[in-house]
Amino acid sequence: MRWYENQDGTFVEQFQTTAFDARVWELYVWALMREAGLRVEQPKPAPDFLARGVFGDFYVEATTANPPPAHSVPVPPETADELFDYAHNYLPTRFSGPLVAKLRKRYWERTGARKIPFVIAVQDFHQDLSMTWSQPALYEYLYGVRIEDVERDGVVRQVEVPVGTLKWGTKELESGFFKLPDSERISAVIFNAAGTLSKFNRMGIAAGMGESSLLAFHRGSRYAEDNSGEVVPFSQQVGEGYEERWIDGTTVFHNPRALYPLPPEALPGAAHVSERAGMREQSSPAGHLVTSTTSLVLPQG
Repeated sequence: MRWYENQDGTFVEQFQTTAFDARVWELYVWALMREAGLRVEQPKPAPDFLARGVFGDFYVEATTANPPPAHSVPVPPETADELFDYAHNYLPTRFSGPLVAKLRKRYWERTGARKIPFVIAVQDFHQDLSMTWSQPALYEYLYGVRIEDVERDGVVRQVEVPVGTLKWGTKELESGFFKLPDSERISAVIFNAAGTLSKFNRMGIAAGMGESSLLAFHRGSRYAEDNSGEVVPFSQQVGEGYEERWIDGTTVFHNPRALYPLPPEALPGAAHVSERAGMREQSSPAGHLVTSTTSLVLPQG
């Protein structure tokens, strides 16, 4: 990434000290847009990126959900009720802070940013491996709905339940980021649980830049290649013949109220969540990555 522009003069210092996760995510977002064939510029002083492509231009601002203060770390849930509360009230609040903070920046008021799509790319670093399980909470917070299993006539179906307010301890906030005032200026939100240091490791090893004494294994689940919608497990050694794209695992959540919608064609290879007739639907490419982990192994002997 040596050709990445040090936009504000602090990138290297923050990368090496207090903002490593945030800067890795910023690099990742830049890489996936470059891979998508976009010409990526870095406006000064903000937002982070201006992407230009055949389907139009759009701005992207990268942000992260970071660990809470030590005194605010929740006790791990033990009962079913505690787990429900944690998943549907606490986890959405981890996304509300960074997203609302970016909304309040009002980037669209800057010269040249008024009439083109504006996208926020968010990653969850609030806890070790938290990005691997928190995407449903982001969905709930963005659209203000919760998916529950409901049994009718002996058949279990997933239904959307509206959520107006999130309550966690003394904190109470409105659910539904895309319903907040001024949120119509946000065209979409991008998330990828795989957009972490592990992806950089895998991409580097696949490109022949790995440490020869280490073995890397990529394991997880993805949608089947036959477009059946079935989620299937996979396990691969990262090395010669291994293939992966930067955009693998990326989901774009489109704002149904956006003044300037982001064309899905601008980010081919991503999954897209959009609204039709008041209901959300997701279109995913064959083989779309659902969740995964990477293991680095030092062989014995």
